[in-house]
Amino acid sequence: MLHTFAAAIPALLLGFQDPTPTTQPTQNPIEAVVAQPAASDAQHANDAQNEKNLAAIALQRAEKTGPVADSLADVTALVQHEDEAIAARATWLLGEWKSNEAIPALAQVLSQHKSPDLRLQAAASLDRIRSDDSSNALLDACNDADIAVRAFAIQSLARRKAVGTERQAIALLERRASAQTDDGSKDIVAALLAICDLGCADHILPAAAAVRYSTKETSEALVFLFQELSPKMDPKLEATALVATLDHNDPLLRRYAIQRLGELRDPSTARALEGKLATEDPALQPLLRVSLAQVRRDKVETSADLALRAKSNAIAIGRLVERQWSSMDNGTRLSASAGGAVVSFGILLILIARRRARRVEAAREALALVSPSATLAKSRPDFPLKPRFEQPTEDRTPVGSGR
Repeated sequence: MLHTFAAAIPALLLGFQDPTPTTQPTQNPIEAVVAQPAASDAQHANDAQNEKNLAAIALQRAEKTGPVADSLADVTALVQHEDEAIAARATWLLGEWKSNEAIPALAQVLSQHKSPDLRLQAAASLDRIRSDDSSNALLDACNDADIAVRAFAIQSLARRKAVGTERQAIALLERRASAQTDDGSKDIVAALLAICDLGCADHILPAAAAVRYSTKETSEALVFLFQELSPKMDPKLEATALVATLDHNDPLLRRYAIQRLGELRDPSTARALEGKLATEDPALQPLLRVSLAQVRRDKVETSADLALRAKSNAIAIGRLVERQWSSMDNGTRLSASAGGAVVSFGILLILIARRRARRVEAAREALALVSPSATLAKSRPDFPLKPRFEQPTEDRTPVGSGR
């Protein structure tokens, strides 16, 4: 029996040993989570679409209920929606409501959103809310990276005559108009027209000094600014400002300055105009000479004046010869045939008068050619900007209707 028990001990010991390890090692819990099958792309698309539909429903409900507390909160949250069309519609709707409570959200979109389209829409919505807070947000937007946002912001500030707009306009010009750019000049034009709309005559000379490189659009806007505001200045101050622009690189502005100095007839500007005779463009020389004559108070006769004088001189000479001829005897008449020289002299005077008339007429024609166009004098070179996301359609489609 003892022998039997001894033989059973190895078997019992084997029964209490650790089980034989499996060939597959135990999986790390983190790895197990990573290894779980990911949700399908279709499921993600469905979730995104469902979320967008919910946002669209919220917008549609908000449009019906109006700017009550709940709808205002919902729409304010949607201005940061990842779908650009929904965010744009929510931004537009806050502008429609003109709620001061929406200004912080709109200002955040204007200053931080990566889409220039959304920033422009936010600027348009802030434009509809007239308050100091919205003006401050638009003042900051004058430094935006997008040219359309900058232009819209400065236009909006000028329309509401916000404090500090003229300083911001000059600052914009100094940043942008000192060198040639490839992204257009709408913001430069908008800044010039903003100064004009504000009636800041004292700022026309700094504006001209800032615009060192000009395009057709900026040239027209700059001359329009001077045409509108320089006549409102004190004549002495205006003459000083115009003399300072005689060396400007924009020929259209120099044309206006030369012409306007002639109209002012300030003798103190004669030396400045004389100095330009040696350096001014040949196309502006006739205008320069006419203005200089006006400043010196020289009489500039028209072709009609010269022709009338020549005609009256010829008639007077003819009558004089006739009276002298009648009073002479035959011998004297023979010797007086030299009077033909008088007639010849009269003809010569007529020819000289006609020649002078042609010169004056040429100067007048040159004056008409080089003076600023009548179009500039009658209409402003405006460049209106509007958001790229337009107003909703008649059926009030709630999302992306203007995209």
